Amino acid sequence: MATLAGCGGLDGKIGNYDKVTVWPSANAVGQQPTGELTTMAPVTVECYASGMYKISYDGGSGYIDAHTSIMSDKGEVSPNMVSQC
Repeated sequence: MATLAGCGGLDGKIGNYDKVTVWPSANAVGQQPTGELTTMAPVTVECYASGMYKISYDGGSGYIDAHTSIMSDKGEVSPNMVSQC
């Protein structure tokens, strides 16, 4: 399913959600979403900051809520599994 990415990120797939909002920065207050992801969408979690994961995915990059379930080969992704942004 997923493996550690070459650039220090962690590859995984979005868990069981109808949609996950992608934000342009870790502070989503007052910002417009830049995209949406759905269940099983592949992502690379780059780092963790302020309750958000910085991710990249096919079509872009941004931030998602760190409470989002992301499954990797190492299990469910948690903030201590990736570096701080």
